[in-house]
Amino acid sequence: MATMATPPLVKAAVDLQIWASLPLGKMAIDDGVTLASMLNFPIKVEGRIVNTATAQMAVAPILVASQIVVGLQTLQSRELDPYFGFIVGFVRIAGGWAISEIWDEVELEGVIRNLFDDSGEGPLKRKTLG
Repeated sequence: MATMATPPLVKAAVDLQIWASLPLGKMAIDDGVTLASMLNFPIKVEGRIVNTATAQMAVAPILVASQIVVGLQTLQSRELDPYFGFIVGFVRIAGGWAISEIWDEVELEGVIRNLFDDSGEGPLKRKTLG
């Protein structure tokens, strides 16, 4: 039976990145956090497809998706200390294929960038009123 070798102890790591704010040919060194961790997340909003002539019967996922975006952006700008180093952003919103229908599905893709918590969950845990 094969056994796994013990991995070597890492004492230091170096990461090279292209940094647009540095002039061409220049190099910078920093001894702390320089780039934020990144966590991608998908959201799928399901609704009920209807013709726009009967829009009152729809469960409109585009409307719900827009509220999700606004809500998370509000959480970020009003609930979190800007010095915490936490950003939530949306990079893709897709839904609907016809101009005469309210479609039944919207997909969002977002990203959490965080300087201090690799899980990306810390600042999102809110206190609830009891």
